[in-house]
Amino acid sequence: MPHLIDKQVQQKYLLAFIFLTFIFTIYLGLNDAKGQGVIKGVITDAKTHETIVGANVILQGTTMGASSDLDGNYEIKNIPEGTYNLVVSFISYSTKIIPKVKLSKGQTIVVNIEIEEKVSSIEGITVTASRRNDTEISVLSSIRQSSVIANGISAQTIQRTQDRDASEVIRRLPGVTLMDNRFIMVRGLSQRYNNVWLNGAATPSSESDARAFSFDVIPSSQIENILVYKSASAELPADFSGAAVMVTTKSLTDENNISIGYTASYRQGTTFKDFKFYHPGNLSLLGIDNGYLSLPKDFPAHLHDVTDKEELTRLGQSLNNMWSPTAGTAIPDQRFQLNFNQRFIVGKASIGNITSVNYSNTNSLDEVFRADFIVYNEQNDHPDTSYYFNDNRYVNSIRIGALHNWQIIFSNNQRIEFRNLFNHFGTFSYIDRNGRDNYGGQTIRGRELRFQSRNTYSGQLGGHHQWSRGNNSLNWTLGYSYADKNDPDIKRVHSVRSEDDPNSPHYGDYGVSFSFAATPELSGRVFQNMSENILVSAANFERSFTLGSFKPTLKLGFYAEDKSREFEARNIGYIIANMMSFDWNLPYESIDSIFSDENINNTTGIRLDETTNASDSYQADNQLIAAYSGIKFPLFNLLNLYAGVRMEQNKQTLDSYSSDNATDPVHYVNDELKFFPSANLSVQINENSILKASYGMTINKPEFREIAPFAYYDFELKRVIRGNDSLTNSLIHNFDLRYEFYPSAAEIISLSAFYKNFMSPIETIEINSGSGRDYTFQNALGAYSAGLELDIRKSFANLGKKEGFLRNFRHFSLVMNASYIKSEIEVDTAKFYSRSYKRPMMGQSPFIVNAGIYYQNDEKEFSFNLLYNVIGKRIVVVGLDFPDIYEMPRHSIDLTISKSFGSHLEIKFGIQDILNQPIKYQQYIEFEKANEGLVQRQQVSYLTKPGSYYSLGLTYKF
Repeated sequence: MPHLIDKQVQQKYLLAFIFLTFIFTIYLGLNDAKGQGVIKGVITDAKTHETIVGANVILQGTTMGASSDLDGNYEIKNIPEGTYNLVVSFISYSTKIIPKVKLSKGQTIVVNIEIEEKVSSIEGITVTASRRNDTEISVLSSIRQSSVIANGISAQTIQRTQDRDASEVIRRLPGVTLMDNRFIMVRGLSQRYNNVWLNGAATPSSESDARAFSFDVIPSSQIENILVYKSASAELPADFSGAAVMVTTKSLTDENNISIGYTASYRQGTTFKDFKFYHPGNLSLLGIDNGYLSLPKDFPAHLHDVTDKEELTRLGQSLNNMWSPTAGTAIPDQRFQLNFNQRFIVGKASIGNITSVNYSNTNSLDEVFRADFIVYNEQNDHPDTSYYFNDNRYVNSIRIGALHNWQIIFSNNQRIEFRNLFNHFGTFSYIDRNGRDNYGGQTIRGRELRFQSRNTYSGQLGGHHQWSRGNNSLNWTLGYSYADKNDPDIKRVHSVRSEDDPNSPHYGDYGVSFSFAATPELSGRVFQNMSENILVSAANFERSFTLGSFKPTLKLGFYAEDKSREFEARNIGYIIANMMSFDWNLPYESIDSIFSDENINNTTGIRLDETTNASDSYQADNQLIAAYSGIKFPLFNLLNLYAGVRMEQNKQTLDSYSSDNATDPVHYVNDELKFFPSANLSVQINENSILKASYGMTINKPEFREIAPFAYYDFELKRVIRGNDSLTNSLIHNFDLRYEFYPSAAEIISLSAFYKNFMSPIETIEINSGSGRDYTFQNALGAYSAGLELDIRKSFANLGKKEGFLRNFRHFSLVMNASYIKSEIEVDTAKFYSRSYKRPMMGQSPFIVNAGIYYQNDEKEFSFNLLYNVIGKRIVVVGLDFPDIYEMPRHSIDLTISKSFGSHLEIKFGIQDILNQPIKYQQYIEFEKANEGLVQRQQVSYLTKPGSYYSLGLTYKF
């Protein structure tokens, strides 16, 4: 006990020290000169020498620029040291590039420029600075100008939070929630209804069991902006209903710099606690298996091909023998980041590069309660459990990521971009389970040791071009993406307490479950590997016409995608080698002793066996060819109608074998040509108000895993997940209406209403099986989802003009969004028995609320924000013959404080999940009780507390 008290005191002193150090540093009052320069001058006509008013002058490849005033003067301030090309343009004058203007630190230089009038043409050329897309104002501008209904978040807003990856960032948006801390749900629709593109190309999925992009693979520091399109249009993919999410990584830099960042974090309930590490091999710090966990190269394709008993013994002894974790102490989480930004001039072209490398090493210890229930005991008014477990889940996660983006800007701001994003995840986990399995009448202990490697790469080569005074524009993309997920050796051990015979020498001891048939989910090892490749090509052309006062815009484009996936699994278990000579004391020895080489034998010990079927592997392809056309009609300077149609030819194939008969091949083909109409109407009510209405038809297709016959046992869920090759596509009709009010360029108040009608929606359901319950997938008959969304972003900067007390609030801003959603799905009871044939859709929350208070004082280089989030209860497991399981509401508050010291140093302190409320799943049971009437009871099936998370980070810029 004294040792425990000492640790608790140490933790409190550490937290106090971190906080006081941060507060003390804030008031050090360091100052540093910005070291920024100025370029100014006069723009004149080369022939008449008269000054020119309104000429544009920009620094090529940056967002910085100015226009000449009434006397022809221009001035560009706050320019970082470097060499720049000046691009000057004015209507009916030739664009002029002044190359290699060198600016020293703090220098002011004068560049007077003469431009020549065009003789042969009176057409003007518009040259603008590269559009900055990472500020809140730029994102709001994109939303305002967009024909479709959208929301977004910028790098500027992200920087004010403690969000570490894209999954945490995106939940700040209206109608967006998270599942499993990495999959997004939009407007209450599960991840399968959302489509994610990265830098204009489809994203790979390293999830073998979910149709989803894992947002946790993108560090927040590498994001320029995220735009969430909620209504359909011709240029957007047709395969979405919740949202088409466009993630853009950083590519534009205004200055040359190198920055390094370090963050240390304390997780309540984990850091400085006793921890069990599963670190096979010698490259664990990099999250890599060096081959230690892999099957030997001479391991046979299937153990049933081996008839020699001695060879089976040798093969069993050739596998690694790490069945237990090592004890240690969880140190604070570590995160490192190195950023390199560079821009330089080559002739009349500007070239920019952004490179970022990051590394993190984090730990989490979760104490998890799990339970499953059979029919509620109404007579005794008491739940009847099928099982209940208490799990200690130890997870050590390693992330290595790199972003490497190039941008070339030439001529009239024509751009070529080459973007690369790579992430590696290595996760080492150990689950220690204790509990009771009432289905088998056993007190059990279990463990799972697992290393999982996930790699994702996404690369795009693209261009953005304009000509004819900006009336014509073309952007194109060539992309390649790759993802893999490798589980090289999932070890599972299931032990049962001896309770039947008090006279047994092992009474009260736990023995490993062995039998004469392999059961890898109880005592064995599973090897899984999945890889996915995506090739993409796309082009979008836009042409604006001038027909008198009528100025329509035509949009044309195509998109081609070839996605392929390979998945394979091997299920290997341990069985009793010889019943007559087996040592029945062996199961009660220590785990490491049981599986040692001397006990892998053909007499007194155990040997390998395999249950791998042909259905445990599959190959799948999806080929998509799409083309679209759309036209935007401006009517009476008040209305804009954008209507279009998208054609998609999609062929989805999967090859495997039946799980019921390994000789029966499964060849799934889903080949369809569909046309998807859409219409978006915007009404400019006044200068600050817009009303938008939208209709679009979209589609939702089965995912590879959902149609694959492969059956996978999930140790944590104690469920088998099975595919269903009879699934069909689901069509959705989407209707949206939104009012937008813009009090200023940095503010918005919007109110949206939406309605979605689903035909044959796909859902995950839980069904009875011979040994419990399984998860599978089904088409329901139909469904609808409807709701309201409110989004408010309010700045109090105008209070700076006030006198007195109110002036103190000029640095504050408020962000708040809320959603109210109602959905209903109709189950096909002819295929599946269901307690209720109508219920809410899986994953749909009836309400979602996000709120944030931001303080940003640029003069003192200090900021803080307080963020709040809550979602309503939502179905996480659909029960057909038993009650649905709901995730209960959970209130979350995050705090971030940031202080910069000059232009070099920034310190950031944050607390995530201050309230640390439990994550709880539960069922509701209603029945008639004597003398009380209709009563309701709750059964908790999952309960854990993740712990508050404290972080202190420093970033230094050179």
